[in-house]
This record gives sequence, C-alpha cells and structure tokens, in this order.
Amino acid sequence: GNIRITPASRFKKYKDILICKTTADIKAEGQSTYFGYLWWILEPAMFFSVYYLLFGVILKSKAPDFIAFLLVGLITWRWFLSSVNGAVSTIKRESSLMQQVFISKLVFPLTYVLAHAFRFIFVFILLLIVMCIFKHFPNIHWLTLPLLLLTQLFLIIGLANCFASITPFFPDLPKIIKNFTRVGLFLSGIFFDVSQVHGTLGTVLRLNPMADLIISYRNVLIN
Repeated sequence: GNIRITPASRFKKYKDILICKTTADIKAEGQSTYFGYLWWILEPAMFFSVYYLLFGVILKSKAPDFIAFLLVGLITWRWFLSSVNGAVSTIKRESSLMQQVFISKLVFPLTYVLAHAFRFIFVFILLLIVMCIFKHFPNIHWLTLPLLLLTQLFLIIGLANCFASITPFFPDLPKIIKNFTRVGLFLSGIFFDVSQVHGTLGTVLRLNPMADLIISYRNVLIN
C-alpha cells in the first residue's frame, strides 16, 4: 500500500537533518583554521577589546561598571549580528544542493543559526564568569536567563528565515542587512542605556527588539 507520511515522521526527518547538518557545520568550522574552536573565544574577545580601548581608555568613560555594561551589550549583540548576517545568504548559497535533493529550504538558515547558538553558549558561559570577577554573582534573577536566551534565539530564527527566503529574489539584501546591522551597533544601547533616553527618541530606539533584550540582560546580570 501507499506509505503515509505523518506530521510526526516529517518532524523526525527534519530533526535528524538539522542535527546532522548542524553538527557537520560545527566540525567543519573547527577544522578549517589553525586555532579551530579557540576562535569561538578569540573573536568576541578581540571584538570587545577594540571597543573597550575606544570608549574605556581613549574616551575614558566614567560610567559605573562600564566594562561589565559594555561586555553584556557587545556579546549579546555579536550573537545577533553574526547569526543574521551569516544566515541571510544560506538558501542562495545552497541552491545547487537543493536542485539535487528535495529538502525544505528553511533547513539551511536554521542549521546556520543553531550552529552559531551552540558556539554562543561557550561565549556566554565565559561572560557569566567575567560577571563574577566584577562581583556580579549568581542570584535568583539569573534563573530568567534561559528565557532571555530563547527569546533572542527565536528573534534570530525569525529574521534569518525571513531574510534568507528573500535573498534569492533580491541579491542586494545581504549588503543592505549588513549596513543596517552596522548602524544597529550604535542604536541598540550597547554604548549607552536606552532606558535612560526619554521622549520620542527613546520610543523610537525601543522599537528595536535588541535594545530591550540588552536592557533585560543588564537588568539580570548587573542591576
């Protein structure tokens, strides 16, 4: 008789594909450079060092807990930035594979995002250790961190799938997204507290979902 494909079997099929491809991407990334998985820590560390040198040393910011304040904003923004910018071209990049094998197109941006989420876990653990060094120790509020992380992950997945689906029809989109995220670095409250900006400007800035997420991370980890 005919083989009936149930929603459960379809889910299992795509779950296995996601796990397999995500694992393969993680291994490939680790084997493609001399430092391998160490880049997961080195890259955000260099990213942070540049902005700390500019704002903490050259401009001599007097804000209390400035290093912790800056680090929380930069690390969480970096996860958003690298995931969305990288995932936006995944469907177009894998077009030759899709012509050979029938597979849902959204598997490609999703596997890219999941691989980066796995990478971010290690960076986030390091961030928590640094928070303890700056005397921001674990407390009851840290129990909300998984909810914040899931919220940001779902935001990234939604944007990545949306943009990746449009890119094959509008090849200029990755460049547009890259420039918008570059502007977003300065408008998401990484270098200042968006919650302290009032009036129309404050309302406009908080339309950016990453601005509220960064505020929430700081409320949990610092305040």
